[in-house]
Amino acid sequence: VCVCVRALDEISHFCSIPIYPHIFYFHSHSTHTHIPSPTHSAARMATRNHIIMEGKCFVSPPNKNADFILTAAALKLVFASAGEVQVAVSGKTRQTSIHTYTDHIDISTIEDVDVESETQMVKVYEDVKQQVVQSTCCGSKTVEIMDRVCTGERTVGVAKLYIRLSVETSIKDPAKEAEGGHRGTKFLTLTIEPFETGEKLHQEMVSIMEEVRRVQIVHAE
Repeated sequence: VCVCVRALDEISHFCSIPIYPHIFYFHSHSTHTHIPSPTHSAARMATRNHIIMEGKCFVSPPNKNADFILTAAALKLVFASAGEVQVAVSGKTRQTSIHTYTDHIDISTIEDVDVESETQMVKVYEDVKQQVVQSTCCGSKTVEIMDRVCTGERTVGVAKLYIRLSVETSIKDPAKEAEGGHRGTKFLTLTIEPFETGEKLHQEMVSIMEEVRRVQIVHAE
């Protein structure tokens, strides 16, 4: 530090420019508190929200289809709820409205996840055009509508992911609701088709869980 100050004095004298050495004083100890910049915070947030994998599954409870989104921070389950609204047009048709809600499961709350293969029979549906006669004020008219018709069954290999949580989720458990108990649950089962997709999701979740635990151990030390 003394050498730096003497050099600054000589530069100041030679150039006739006042230089204040205290501005350039450096601490010999690296015990300063690091304050993350907004850029670093944004980068970390972008990494946490980066989508690693996504797809479709059947979640139990609440025994509903959902879209799953796996990020570095959470497993998100997006459910769709359909409702029928009466629309006052000729013949009184029904219009379906779709509402979505997301259950956010933090990776740090997942204690364990196992996977196993299973064979299931699933129904095969096909969209078919049908003609329907509707009554009107002037008589009747024939209109075409799209309807989903079951055309048979097929055998598929699926993956079942059994997830155990350390805290209850906000997902409603119909069995507990029927008993008048708390609606949350610590156990979820995801059924994913085909098996390879479910197995990959299991591997990705285990990898992220291990990384989260390593970070927690480092912070604890």
